[in-house]
Amino acid sequence: MNTISEDMLNKIYNPIIVCNSTGQVLYTNSIMNSFFEYAKIKILKNIQDLDIDFNYEDILEKGTSHRSILINGLLCPVSIHRLTAQSNSLNIMYMFDSSVINNKTVENVINDIDEVIVIFNELGIIEKMNELCDVLLPFNRCEALGQSIYEISQRGLVKDPIIIDMLKIKEKIYRNVKYPSGKTLAYTAIPFFHNNGDLKGGVLTGRDITRLIKLQTSINLDIKQPETIEYISQSKVIDNIKKMVIRAAAYDSSIFITGESGVGKEIIARMIYNYSSRREKPFITINCGAIPSELLESEFFGYEEGTFTGAKRGGRKGLLEEAHGGTIFLDEIGELPLPMQTKILRVLQENEFTRIGGTTPIRLNIRYISATNISDAELHNSKRFRQDLYYRLNVIPIKIPPIKDRKEDIFPLIKYFLDFYNKKYNRCLRFSPIAIKILYKYDWPGNIRELKNMIERLIVLAANDVISEDDLSIFMNLSEPENPLNDMPSVTINGHSNLNTVYGIVDQIMIPKAIEKYGSVVTASKELGVNPCTIHRKIKSGCIKL
Repeated sequence: MNTISEDMLNKIYNPIIVCNSTGQVLYTNSIMNSFFEYAKIKILKNIQDLDIDFNYEDILEKGTSHRSILINGLLCPVSIHRLTAQSNSLNIMYMFDSSVINNKTVENVINDIDEVIVIFNELGIIEKMNELCDVLLPFNRCEALGQSIYEISQRGLVKDPIIIDMLKIKEKIYRNVKYPSGKTLAYTAIPFFHNNGDLKGGVLTGRDITRLIKLQTSINLDIKQPETIEYISQSKVIDNIKKMVIRAAAYDSSIFITGESGVGKEIIARMIYNYSSRREKPFITINCGAIPSELLESEFFGYEEGTFTGAKRGGRKGLLEEAHGGTIFLDEIGELPLPMQTKILRVLQENEFTRIGGTTPIRLNIRYISATNISDAELHNSKRFRQDLYYRLNVIPIKIPPIKDRKEDIFPLIKYFLDFYNKKYNRCLRFSPIAIKILYKYDWPGNIRELKNMIERLIVLAANDVISEDDLSIFMNLSEPENPLNDMPSVTINGHSNLNTVYGIVDQIMIPKAIEKYGSVVTASKELGVNPCTIHRKIKSGCIKL
């Protein structure tokens, strides 16, 4: 069939199938595709799979005939017509009555879906809600059906409804909502459009993620944490750092590690310790930014009995004393107040200290590793950091670049954390090719820590075995669900900076090419790593033009 004929048929509201003389399906319009999706029918290749009485010669002889075809238990009226193709050959058109997509059919389908489903028109009037709404929502369907979402909001049944926001911007929106009952639902509002581009309405789906969130926070399996493993990378810069670590670990020189938050400074510190001759001795980590200033001295140096009210009987060892013979890791050392920096400098110079309230010096034998995420400018600001202490600690500097500057490390990190959390949570998830590309292009301001947390979140919360771009948009930022991916860098693709717009551009290029190459939506969807229903939905909504 030619493009004009398909375009004309696609504007007809009735579901339509066109086949040739052998029954091979040549074309189905968007309404028919929607019905197939609703009725859970696989891609139709031959009309005889629906109409066992198909007879090409008989149809040509009758010209136009009317009868009913049984589809998934539903008796569907259909008129059958001859249709002239561009080659002047005669094809057959099945035009089904619009009743096949009537209220009963849609209600039967949406009630079988294990998510909240709300269908509304362009005015925000609620036309359909499935039975699960009565279970998960804080109000009953009878209070909302036939009502405008604006009226429902004014009555206080919902607060800041996502439907209103979607009607304003006419784009897909994601939001997580926690109700007073304690339930949390992950919502997606999707707009539908007429062929002329005008808004037709939309559908709101809501997935109950309460149990999954509890699972994420409560599961505590006895599995080695990923922070304790070797530094995962394949970049040249990290390879050079690893070689430096192995060489430096053999000596007791002080090492100073710098890098953004989340790049893995503690992992490097532990690698140094594990390769050193002190690996059988204590490894004491002190987070200098986490100790209140009034407790710093007692935590570092300890105290003698009776030094102050509430002091432990017999006194207490400080962390420096605990690290004797081993290694001490001064994490976030840039957060130490200047007076405490002075005291630490004295310990480094004299290799001894005195407990608070004590008089007898205690000798120390310690290897120092320090780390900070503050900038070089701040490190060289004497009002922020004592320069004599800095040069004492900075014998061997190690600067770890952020992963945005070593993109080649993203894939091995994704693979490692994906394997780790699949095993931990007994799942078998993978990323779609498009999702992988999005992860690769993302700048990861939280570096490895952000990437690790995001993958764990997806493993716990994703409903399907293939993590799609939609899953990334929903779950990459649960702390601010109304603005998913709001930490994405300000970039433009083809002149666009909005991700939904960019996704649409990618869809319009890749999906038609894949369908043309593989000949069917099912095969194309497998190659693209998306659900075939997603492609049908995009075609139906007009986002994709074949």
